[in-house]
Amino acid sequence: MRLIRKGVRLLFRSSVIRNGVDLGFFIDQPRDDACAGSLGVKDKFVAAYVGTHGMAHGLDVILDAAEMLRDRDDIVFLTAGDGAERKLSHHKN
Repeated sequence: MRLIRKGVRLLFRSSVIRNGVDLGFFIDQPRDDACAGSLGVKDKFVAAYVGTHGMAHGLDVILDAAEMLRDRDDIVFLTAGDGAERKLSHHKN
């Protein structure tokens, strides 16, 4: 930890929990047409955001892009996650 290396004496025990993903958990797989069909996204380009829906995550950019592409029925936007801004990013046509 930087604070300890700089000689700062901490009055409590601390740990570092890194924000990230274990890429080994994800593997390339063929498209699952049955799953895509059940979600209504078969034969569509899916733009997805998976993560925290918070004020600092810029989800308004996704909503703006979705609005600009509203007339494209071959593109769908999917968000998955939770957070303070979740209600704002959840929109159905």
